Amino acid sequence: MKLTILLVTISVICSFAIESYSQTARLTLNIENKTIKEVIKEIENQSEFRFFYSGEVDVDNEVKVSLNEKNIMETLDQIFQGTGIRYEIFGRQVALLAEKENTLPMGIQQAAVLTGRVTDRSGLPLPGVTIVVKGTTNGTISNNDGNYSITNIPPGATLVFSFVGMRTQEVVVGNQSTINVSLQEETIGIEEVVTVGYGVQKKETLSGSVASISADELLSTKSENLISNIQGKVPGLLIRQLTGEPGKFNNYVSIRGFGAPLVIIDGIVRDGTADMAQLNPNDIESMSILKDAAAAIYGMNAANGVIIVTTKKGLDGRAKFTYTNLLGMKGATGMEYTVDAYTYRVMKNEMDRNSQTSETYTPDILEKYRLGVEGYQDVNWIDLTLNDWVFQQNHNMSIRGGSNSVKYFTSFGYSEDNGLLKSGIQYYKRFNMRSTTTADLTKDLKLNVSVSGRLDQSQSPREDFLWTYKTIMVNDRGINYHTLANENHFSVISPENKNAWALMHPDIDGYNRQKNSQFQTTVDLTLNVPGVPGLSVIATGAFDLNNRNASFLQKSYNLYDYYTDNFSQTTGTDQYSNTITLFQRAVARGQVNYNRRMEQHNLSLTGVVEFTGTRTDYLSGRRLYSDLYTNDILNQGTSTTASNAGYRGFGKYAAYIGRANYDYAGKYLLEAVARYDGSYRYAKANRWAFFPSAS
Repeated sequence: MKLTILLVTISVICSFAIESYSQTARLTLNIENKTIKEVIKEIENQSEFRFFYSGEVDVDNEVKVSLNEKNIMETLDQIFQGTGIRYEIFGRQVALLAEKENTLPMGIQQAAVLTGRVTDRSGLPLPGVTIVVKGTTNGTISNNDGNYSITNIPPGATLVFSFVGMRTQEVVVGNQSTINVSLQEETIGIEEVVTVGYGVQKKETLSGSVASISADELLSTKSENLISNIQGKVPGLLIRQLTGEPGKFNNYVSIRGFGAPLVIIDGIVRDGTADMAQLNPNDIESMSILKDAAAAIYGMNAANGVIIVTTKKGLDGRAKFTYTNLLGMKGATGMEYTVDAYTYRVMKNEMDRNSQTSETYTPDILEKYRLGVEGYQDVNWIDLTLNDWVFQQNHNMSIRGGSNSVKYFTSFGYSEDNGLLKSGIQYYKRFNMRSTTTADLTKDLKLNVSVSGRLDQSQSPREDFLWTYKTIMVNDRGINYHTLANENHFSVISPENKNAWALMHPDIDGYNRQKNSQFQTTVDLTLNVPGVPGLSVIATGAFDLNNRNASFLQKSYNLYDYYTDNFSQTTGTDQYSNTITLFQRAVARGQVNYNRRMEQHNLSLTGVVEFTGTRTDYLSGRRLYSDLYTNDILNQGTSTTASNAGYRGFGKYAAYIGRANYDYAGKYLLEAVARYDGSYRYAKANRWAFFPSAS
């Protein structure tokens, strides 16, 4: 084993100097003969500042303040002059103390700024280190000098320091206001190789910022979402799940702290993290995460880093059949529960009295809710509409094997996920298929063919689930979903004036339904040039076809007063719309590799020419309908209300790439990369750009 210190000798690092809010916020006050308490309230109304003080601080003194466009320090100096009150500012929080006080008010002490510096073991600063409060999304990134600052540290917090190529380190904050950390390099095997741009390299000869994760590490977490499987396993890779709704794969993924990374699957640029998330985790051989100089080989699209996914291929040996499955349950955490109908009405009357208005509910109504008289019972909307637990399953089977000349890998997968709504409107179903065959056509010529496909379907409420859930949470628990007089009449329920029961049923309110199909194929021909040791030529062709079909149905229905059964309003419009998007991508690439070893000198050269073309066809139609609606066909709607839209778009990209790697005895490393990128997106005079890097 050998320990390799990775140092970027030439790199471009962007940093942003951001002034604090207390420096930039400006206040204008013109107040006479008002108490300090009233002045503080006015400042809070004008700004994002919040004040904290104990009973020792006299805020009943009257002051006179007149100032225009002053910062918070200048403002407070004028307000508290001669009052015996001093202040301390922590971000957007201001602590007021009497002159005799020596401690900050409870709740503001932990809000102070915690600062520090991150270095490597030799004492050099480490820029770009991710510092996060463990268990939260509160974090920051170290600057060019390795310095950082972070606020809103809760009591008992632990800071997590992570950086590509370094061991993740955790530090308990305690009472410290400054925490300096020295990160240690990861110990790696000298013979291990990782996937980099347009090739592979030994870990010991990496000079750029590259982290990797293996298939075993990937499968240690079980999820139908591939991105969830890598969360927390790669230093410097920030992942946040934005929703747990089935079929939603809009995870927040970031390598450099901002922006989505470029996703490469089996050497071809694919459709971002959403496409990556729906890969079958059992098909993945390895993943590499590139940033800064290591990502420069991908040019203009790699500013936010690169994720390279390599899928499994065949192995020499007897066929091996594998079947795995996951049967599980999932439920919501951190649920907030509302008070019952009777308690709510008692509190509402109390609020009315405090506001000096007449009480909303009479004593006899309150008594009916207290006793649970028919029609006045408590309706727990969460229990009525949401499941505590829902079922999910994953099944995968594969066969892998081969001989000296032919190797193969084929897999099939099925995933199913369900949402929390009891109506069953939320679901996601996916079928995956992948087949890879590698054949030695001659001693020097190798063919690799990879084919993959995916079919998936998802459905959700017509109104986004977030808003449906909000309606459930704020529904009046004293009102049932149907009126007292008629079980077929839906109640109008305050404060949203909606009916959550109707929103969650597709046969009442409608739905959003997505059907997608994807086909991808890649063909590689590799020729080891006879008579020239170390020289190889690779020709690659790839074709992708994605078909997305989105259906949207909205139904109208009436809402009635719960108590009187009188008509209140009509919700929605009877309409159906259908959108079809067809996306095609074709890639042609030629690559030349040359590797030469002379005693302890190692040289590796790579040259690439790549062309990509895309085509997008979009068509949408919409119609209103009346009477009975039976299926997803536009012709059921009224032809006079028809509307449609469509377009066709083309894209073209080209790139010329060169890379040279040199190392002496595996100790002294040098890498230089150059890429000349062209894109149709820019004006003719600015379509090409040059992207060099060295490390």
